[in-house]
Amino acid sequence: MSFTEICIYQVKPQKVEEFEALMLEAKSLLEKQEGLTLLRLVKRGYHIDMEQIKEGLPI
Repeated sequence: MSFTEICIYQVKPQKVEEFEALMLEAKSLLEKQEGLTLLRLVKRGYHIDMEQIKEGLPI
């Protein structure tokens, strides 16, 4: 049985370096887990505007 998990994190600009360091630690830990077949970390170059999502897109 396979399992896929996708997570999207939005990080405050002043916390990016701290978050990336934390994710490298998490990657090292996760790669040691038995049964892991593939792990990908992708950095987005944009952010999600939650206020715009809450208000809906203008027509």
